[in-house]
Amino acid sequence: MDRLGLEFEFFDAIGGSCLSQQEIARAYDPDKNARLFKRPLSAAEIGCYLSHHALWDRVGGSRAAGAIVLEDDFDADGALPALLDEICRLDLSNCLVKLHSQRKATGAPLAILTGGYRLLAPANVPGMTLGYIVERRAAVALAEKSLPFGRPVDIDLKHWWEFGVSVLIVQPSALHIRTADGASAIESSRKGAKPAGRMGGWVRLVRNLRYQWLYVRQRLRARSKIRPIVSRFANPTAPNETR
Repeated sequence: MDRLGLEFEFFDAIGGSCLSQQEIARAYDPDKNARLFKRPLSAAEIGCYLSHHALWDRVGGSRAAGAIVLEDDFDADGALPALLDEICRLDLSNCLVKLHSQRKATGAPLAILTGGYRLLAPANVPGMTLGYIVERRAAVALAEKSLPFGRPVDIDLKHWWEFGVSVLIVQPSALHIRTADGASAIESSRKGAKPAGRMGGWVRLVRNLRYQWLYVRQRLRARSKIRPIVSRFANPTAPNETR
C-alpha cells in the first residue's frame, strides 16, 4: 500500500478457532447450511465471514460513502490507485464491486475504465473476496441480512439477490493473489470440513449437485434484477463521489 501511495488501516481478522460455541451458534446456522450449501463450514470460514461482516457493520455505521476492503494476501501493480479513483467516481449506490476473479468473468458491460479495464454486471459472480469496494448502503444491507449464515462469505455474495445488493466485477482482474505467502489457511480448512468416511464421497456429491441445481435456478430467476443497474449506467445522472 505504501508502494502504491494509498493510505490504509489494518483490521485484525477474527480467528474462527478463537470463537466460543456460543459465538459460533449466534452467527452460523447448521440447518441453513444443510439446506443451502454443499458441506459444513470450517471454523476458519466462520471467522472469515465474521471478519467481513464486522467491516460491513463498521462501514454502514460510518459517515463515509463506502470503503475498499483488501485481504492481506493481495498484490497489485501501479495502475490500481488510478483505477480505484475512477471507479469511486461512478454511481455505486447499493453496489459492491469485486476487484478480483480467478477466471475470466463475463456480463453486461457498464463502463469502460482506464488501462483497458471494464466494469461488468456479471450473471455469475466469481468466488473469493480478495478485494472489493463496498458502498455504505450495500454495507448496511449485507450486515443486516447476512446473519445467521450457512454459506462462506464469497458464496453468499454470489447470491446477491438475497441481500438486494448489486455485485459488479472489474475485468480483467485488478488484483492478484500473492502466491509467495503459501497455501491459503481457508482453503486447507475447507478440505477438513468435508464429510469423511465411506459414505462421505456420496454425501458430498449429492449435496454439491443439489447446491449447483438450486444456484443455477435462482440465478436465472434473478436475471431481471440486473436490468436496473445496467439502465442506471447507460443513463448516468450527476456524478457520485464514493470515497
